[in-house]
Amino acid sequence: MSADDRHTLRRLVRHRGVQIGVAIVALWVLLAALATPLTGYDHSAFDPDTALDYQNVPPSWWDRANLPPDVEARTFLAGTDDLGHDMFGLVLYGTRYSLTIGFLAVAISLLVGIPLGLVSGYFGGWLDTLIMRSIDVVMAFPTILLAICIVTVLGQSLVNLMVAVGLVGVPGIARQLRAEVLRVKQLEFVQAAQALGFGNTRILFGHVFPNCLAPIIVLATLSTATAILETAGLGFVGLGPEPGTPEWGLIISENRNLLTQAPWAVLTPGVAIVILVLGFNLLGDGLRDVLDPRLKKR
Repeated sequence: MSADDRHTLRRLVRHRGVQIGVAIVALWVLLAALATPLTGYDHSAFDPDTALDYQNVPPSWWDRANLPPDVEARTFLAGTDDLGHDMFGLVLYGTRYSLTIGFLAVAISLLVGIPLGLVSGYFGGWLDTLIMRSIDVVMAFPTILLAICIVTVLGQSLVNLMVAVGLVGVPGIARQLRAEVLRVKQLEFVQAAQALGFGNTRILFGHVFPNCLAPIIVLATLSTATAILETAGLGFVGLGPEPGTPEWGLIISENRNLLTQAPWAVLTPGVAIVILVLGFNLLGDGLRDVLDPRLKKR
């Protein structure tokens, strides 16, 4: 590891935003992995007949006056909904869906956007014009509207939801990478490689792309937060997973009529979305502060 790499690693470890962001994301990953031991039940084995005895039970820290004795004995950290679901457990299981969809959607964005950005920025000419003008057309549509159109065409399913959210993130990845390629290919070491007769493939993947990774890592982290928000939005309007799936946006949609009667059924997944998105945004901003070459000397 070079001295510059060690310096960058030290800055990452010491950056307060990175520390808080990593802590929040790691905590949610841990909670998702331990959902069954922490809640004491498997969501897939939910028994509605038994659960109906615990409809709209307030959280353990809420005013629990006038509850039946058997209900008072049960501890619900975040209360229950009108079907008797433990909201804390439901949100923990929903974390698995939100994280999975967020990560896989960003992976789709990277798999499609990176080749487009590399080819467009490095070769230029008519190919650059064709790719960028096509991306401009796509970016003319609001991302959530474009995602709704894609899900409507493909059909409602968890896989199609990930594909839709991933595809709407392609333009941002492609444009950012193209800008970095345009900058890097003008540097001396790339021109030296061209003068030595190296092929375009070797220069592109051996010299240009490795020096464009930092902003792509930052953008991918921030895009994960955006993907989680878009997933929740599509789930809320009924274009996410099938009903009954513990996905945060769908949970809010199914319980929105309980906002006055059992507000915890809506607030719990809403607060979960805010905290997880905040974690990824803090992590992304911290990575940008450390990895952006224009900010390293500040």
